[in-house]
Amino acid sequence: MSEEEKEGDYLNDDNTAFVPAKVKAYCKDANIFGYDNELTTKIKRVHTLIEKEKKLRKEVKEKTWALHMLTKETIEGLSDENVLMLLDLKWIQPLCSSLAVLPVGVINDLVGRTKVLAEKYAVTYVELESQIRESEKALSALIDDLEGNEFDMLGLREFQKLLGADDNGK
Repeated sequence: MSEEEKEGDYLNDDNTAFVPAKVKAYCKDANIFGYDNELTTKIKRVHTLIEKEKKLRKEVKEKTWALHMLTKETIEGLSDENVLMLLDLKWIQPLCSSLAVLPVGVINDLVGRTKVLAEKYAVTYVELESQIRESEKALSALIDDLEGNEFDMLGLREFQKLLGADDNGK
């Protein structure tokens, strides 16, 4: 619709939907006064669609009610055996299936957490201790290459002893 056509009172305040009563009144006036233009054709089409929607809504409501009543009658007419069978199908079997896969999920979770821990502690304490010893030996060897006054050298020798070197710095 053009901006000019949207000026009519057959649209709501936001111009986003038709007002059924106003559309009906416009169509009645168009028939009385013999309006015959493109806008009138559009509004008549809208009126036809609104009426069709009303009928369909009424039909859906009636059929929904009929389905509800039929369902109610069917449920009330079930034998005890049928009730038990339906309860089994609706609740017992799905519950049993869910319970059957529950341990698998718990085990998979446990396996995943164990793998994370294994990766976290992939480098063992013994390996770390070995790497520390190698680093201490390398540091001690580098200290041997240092030069300084007598007191500095005595301090470095003591540091080498702390690192596990013998009295010769080796």
